[in-house]
Amino acid sequence: MEINIEEALEKNGFVITHFAGTSMLPLLDEKNDLVKVEKVDGLLQVDDMALFKRKKQYILHRVMNVKEDHYEICGDNQIEIEDVPFENILGKVTGYYKSGRYVSLEDKEYKEYLNNLERDVYKRHHYYRYHSTPQVYKDLLKLVRCVVFDEEFNDSIDYGKTLKLALYHFINAYVFPKINPDICPKDVYAEWKESYYFALQKIIVFEKERKEILAEFRKKGIKYMPFKAIITNDLYPKGHYRQFTDNDILVDKPELVHEIMVNRGYRLNPGEVQLAYYKDFLNFEIHKALFEDRLNYSYFDNYIDKAIQDENDNHLYHMSNEDFYAYLICHLNKHYLNAGSGIRLYLDLYYVRKKLDINYDVALKIIEDMGLKGYHERVLDSIHLLFETKDEPSVSEMRYLFTGSAFGSRENKMNREISKRGRFGYYLYRAFPPYWEMCRKFPIIKKVVILLPFIYLYRAIRVFLLGSTRRRLKEETKILMKYDSKD
Repeated sequence: MEINIEEALEKNGFVITHFAGTSMLPLLDEKNDLVKVEKVDGLLQVDDMALFKRKKQYILHRVMNVKEDHYEICGDNQIEIEDVPFENILGKVTGYYKSGRYVSLEDKEYKEYLNNLERDVYKRHHYYRYHSTPQVYKDLLKLVRCVVFDEEFNDSIDYGKTLKLALYHFINAYVFPKINPDICPKDVYAEWKESYYFALQKIIVFEKERKEILAEFRKKGIKYMPFKAIITNDLYPKGHYRQFTDNDILVDKPELVHEIMVNRGYRLNPGEVQLAYYKDFLNFEIHKALFEDRLNYSYFDNYIDKAIQDENDNHLYHMSNEDFYAYLICHLNKHYLNAGSGIRLYLDLYYVRKKLDINYDVALKIIEDMGLKGYHERVLDSIHLLFETKDEPSVSEMRYLFTGSAFGSRENKMNREISKRGRFGYYLYRAFPPYWEMCRKFPIIKKVVILLPFIYLYRAIRVFLLGSTRRRLKEETKILMKYDSKD
């Protein structure tokens, strides 16, 4: 908006101005419409369109509620309510121009719009959840495609929200080189730049630490096979980094690895097939196996015995390109069966297909033998739609990729489980998770199975003792309510 709005309101009592953004769609379109704002005398009422200032930015949203010392305000095209003190209000809209045609707030056209406006933010959220794609999802996908197609990105978007989403999906470093500092707000650009160099520093530190750890593996006679991000990182375009969340290494003697990692100051978080060691921002997942037994990906059982020994290091092993590709499909399917996945795993597969020399007849035979032929075809369709075209994916596809983090979302997992088990079956599943899931979260059960009923009881008591558990339960309840109200 114009920088002299406050002066105009003080001098004339009103101002006619343009505005920016999509928060008041479908009523107000930034490309074609203007608004008439008048100075405020006294309190606003519910449904008034208020102009207020947030830091240095002018905001035009609707009053949803009047409290003792503030308004609850939300855009017609938004679901987040904001508390705005009375003193921050500059004026209110008394009319607007639709493509040059003036519309008073007393006109039938506006009153009909107001009557049909969904004021219940929960119901509005439900509608958006299943019927539309948030703009920030579209913006981040456009940014990703600019990297893939090596194009400039000069769009006017909400860079703050886009950064937050990119960080959530661990692709902020991947897209940063395409951010134009002349367009992106300076504070957001500085934050994005800092996250980019931190990701780069993390890669450098990871590689140095990994080199030292693997040298100790060799001294102890441990066979090892790095995989996942350690491989895919080198396939990404120069300067567009595939960020590490952890280093994955398959070994044949995990008990010897434990001594090495503890001596280097790492703490252990044990899992069913991997030992997760962490200190500061360094994470190493030392795998005893590539997959849990329940997944039945039998081709990858005891894989260290099938791996290819390095020509120059008799302790180092590699996957063939065909095995690595089939492994990534299985790994993505594992996430799909759990909580879903973000866009990064699809990017990994895109670059693997683009950069590695793969005999697809061999790889597809492995994939087909594990019953994933149909799933693999759907993955290829998604990769083509996301990175080989500029078509807009469906709402469900975008929601699946961007709702949640790089590793999916609780909502994805819940929806899948409810669809599979039914509502009552889901309650039983949450109260009494299957044996394999309990073993994954509480490994001691495998050794002392008689503890299983006591740990079920502990889980129930924990709801009342831990705030984090209560919050998760509250989130699940909201998702269940949304699931019930799906169209």
